[in-house]
Amino acid sequence: MPSFDTIKNTIYDVIYGKTSIECQWNWQDGSIPAKPFFSLGLPTFRKIGRDVLIGPDISGNFQMNGNRDFTLSILGFGTGIVEKTYLLQTIFERPDVHELFRIGGIFPYDIDQQIIEISGLDQSQPEERSSYDVFMRTDNIVTGIPAGIIEKVNIEATYEQFGKPDIETEINIDSTI
Repeated sequence: MPSFDTIKNTIYDVIYGKTSIECQWNWQDGSIPAKPFFSLGLPTFRKIGRDVLIGPDISGNFQMNGNRDFTLSILGFGTGIVEKTYLLQTIFERPDVHELFRIGGIFPYDIDQQIIEISGLDQSQPEERSSYDVFMRTDNIVTGIPAGIIEKVNIEATYEQFGKPDIETEINIDSTI
C-alpha cells in the first residue's frame, strides 16, 4: 500500500493541479486559505475481503497482498464552490486523471456520489458550501513475512492390527541437523 503521505500528496496534487483551487487537509492547524477552497479528509479506511499470502521467495519469506477502500471527503467553501465541485467531479472521469491516481497507487472507483449543497452562515455572512465524497481503493502489500518453518517434529504413533498386537513407534524429525 502506498504510504498515507503518498496517498495524500497524490490527491492534493491532482485536485489542485487540475482545478487551481487551493486545498487543505481538514486536520491541519493552519490559517484558512482564501476562498474558494477545498477541505480534504480521509474519514474511512477499510480492508476488503481477505489478504492472500504469495510465496515463499528464495529467502523463505512470503508477501501478503490485499485491497483497501477509503473515502475521500471533499468540503468546498466560497463563492461558486458548488459549480466548481461539479467540475471537479467531471475531472475525475478523465483518463489522464485516472493515470495520475494510478501512479500514486490509488484508484477512484465511485466518483458519482451526490454533490450536496450545504451553504450556511459563516459567522453572520452567507457562504456557499459543498460536500462530495469519492470512494477510492488501493492495494496493500506487506513483504518479508517469515514462512514459519517447523524445525523439529516428535510423533508417537500406534498402528492397530486386527488379531495382532499393536505396533508402537516414535518418529523424530530434526531439520536443524
